[in-house]
Amino acid sequence: MNGIFERHDRYNFEAKIDYTLDLGRRENKYFLSFYFFIPKSLKVTRKNYAKEDFYTDMYTYIRFRNPRFTLAEILDASNRRSPLWQIRSNIAIRRNAVSSEVIDRKIVYELRMLGTILRTCLKAEVMALIRIMLAGRKNGFSDIDRRINDFMANIREFDRCFEVLGEELSVLDISRELKETYSFALDLISLDLQSNLTLLMEPYRKRKGKVSKKLSEEIISIIEAKKRQRSARESPLVRRPESTNEDFTYWESILKKYFQGVLYLEIRDKDIKEKALHFFYAVAAGVAMFLSLVLGFWIGGRFSNEFSMSFILALVFAYIVKDRTKDIIRNYSNRIIRMLLHDHKFEIIDPLTGENIGLVRESVHFSSPADLPPEVLRERISGHMTLIESQGKPEEIMVYQKEVVLDTRKISSLHTRHRDINDIIRFNIRKFIQYADDPFHFDKVWDQVSGKVRRLRCAKVYHLNLIIRLETVETAKEKKQVVFKHVRVILNQDGILRMAESP
Repeated sequence: MNGIFERHDRYNFEAKIDYTLDLGRRENKYFLSFYFFIPKSLKVTRKNYAKEDFYTDMYTYIRFRNPRFTLAEILDASNRRSPLWQIRSNIAIRRNAVSSEVIDRKIVYELRMLGTILRTCLKAEVMALIRIMLAGRKNGFSDIDRRINDFMANIREFDRCFEVLGEELSVLDISRELKETYSFALDLISLDLQSNLTLLMEPYRKRKGKVSKKLSEEIISIIEAKKRQRSARESPLVRRPESTNEDFTYWESILKKYFQGVLYLEIRDKDIKEKALHFFYAVAAGVAMFLSLVLGFWIGGRFSNEFSMSFILALVFAYIVKDRTKDIIRNYSNRIIRMLLHDHKFEIIDPLTGENIGLVRESVHFSSPADLPPEVLRERISGHMTLIESQGKPEEIMVYQKEVVLDTRKISSLHTRHRDINDIIRFNIRKFIQYADDPFHFDKVWDQVSGKVRRLRCAKVYHLNLIIRLETVETAKEKKQVVFKHVRVILNQDGILRMAESP
């Protein structure tokens, strides 16, 4: 299972699962299960932690993985997959149209794609150069200057191309959204170039051996030029030493999310459970009314000529039967719906066209060890350091299951760059630690060296074990592949301390 499991912040951890589309299949389907093994001492049970609590604490989304390009591939004038090629092509179409909202939206989409692709591309190429420099401390620096020169030449060419695009757009009657997108793309790309060149500059100037003064000065000149460029445009993306840089952080976050948002697939709620419940509730009301009428006719016939206490008690009994029958059917309806249907059902919407390209179903429930698949229990037991750990640390088990179906043909027809999916789940553990003990306690111990009794601080931690199961369909014959991952979330009363993957 390819994925990243990491602490996002003090109270949240994140699991990012990678899934590669099989273009030979009409439909891609995978099943993702999270088995939460929660220490009983945290008092998280089905009685005090409802489904609604779980879905409040969990944030999940699906996105296309950022397409991988080199800077040379982005600049390649014959590469139709390149956002630069797509923008040029749509501008050429736009010149022949007095007004076209559709073309403007396509250019906006490609500008956003360019921003997010270039961000990943620059980081990858700079990190590759840094790794060569670090390795070069032992192996020499025979070609590092040549590699950096090629990289700088590509940056200069990209600057030229992007400036030309701005000039071409400036003479067209384009939408406000397109104008703003190009302006913000200019700022964000400028900042990314400055940040990555600064990252490259530090190890380059510190390396042992001869440093090219010309190359060093060129890197510095571009770094300073990018900052001056944004300052001249009065961009909010400028850090100032005398300021707290609140505006910078605010706008950097907004622009990153705006440009990366082009990869995110919209999730639209499709709650069939609610419709089913309305049907069962209607049946309950009908059955209750039927019994009420039957009993009413019987009481009317039995007590037609008297208005006694028996008559009054019979009417009360009829009302009780009607009311209880309705509630019993409603309660059983809820149980049946939970067993037969998922908690939520969503449509996956393509960000470019708004078309439905898939489906998500999800559910969560508490479980007992006897109801778990044997392979899940084996994975959990294999994580115990000793045989008695499972008895000394009893656990509650909560199971989250998610089914994702993707229309491969539709995705392939709409996109040529997207082949990989990131399924991301972020979970908040605040409710899990509300009954946790203090993070530290002190024990008195005899110190043989000092000959005194000392107080030692001992940390109190809890291990939240996650068994993650990914089931995918490999071939048209429905052959299944199942992969497991065991992750421990180590936490205390103050939040998440760290995460560790079991081998």
